[in-house]
Amino acid sequence: RRKGDKAYYVVADERGAAFAFAIIDNRLPDVEGVDLIEPLRKSNPGVSIIMMTGFVSLETALKAMNSGAAAFIAKPVNADTLLGKIGECALKQRLFRQNARLYEAARRELTERRRAEEALRESESRYRSLVELSPEAILVAIDDKVVFANAAASSLWGAESPDELLGMSVTEMIHPSARALVRKRMAGLETLGKTPPMEMAILRLDGRVVPVSYT
Repeated sequence: RRKGDKAYYVVADERGAAFAFAIIDNRLPDVEGVDLIEPLRKSNPGVSIIMMTGFVSLETALKAMNSGAAAFIAKPVNADTLLGKIGECALKQRLFRQNARLYEAARRELTERRRAEEALRESESRYRSLVELSPEAILVAIDDKVVFANAAASSLWGAESPDELLGMSVTEMIHPSARALVRKRMAGLETLGKTPPMEMAILRLDGRVVPVSYT
């Protein structure tokens, strides 16, 4: 039976290979086996420690379990009992590793998703800035109602701000002579995805007629 100081040296040796299980007798010549639990777990975080003692007490058992022991059994030790405890510890280790892999996979997926969302937000922000600052008048309409207008559109229609155009009917913002053709082009846009530019006239908020190129 090795002494406790020798065991300390072995578990503290950084060159030593990691091990999965440690079976410790609590009664060693110079130390209590329970005092080896902390250095064992420090040098091998994944180790499962099984404590054995012929002097069972609630205090010793609690100290061992609170220190990180995976199991606590009384001597004399039956081989089947010991093998059963080792099997239980092996199962817990396997489940722990599986959970760790699942956690790491979920963490990576969440990190990648956050990066993708951040990249999308940055892209949307850049695109919105380009649209808002574009020298070309840009309107976005849903069901003939304006839901977005940039500063150039506000200036073209003579509005004080883009917000003044929101909710207005696109059809009514166009000169009556061009409304039928615009409706036809908008229907074609939904079907074909694009239409060639055309010359037409719009109605400013002050009633003035202004010729524009519409795309």
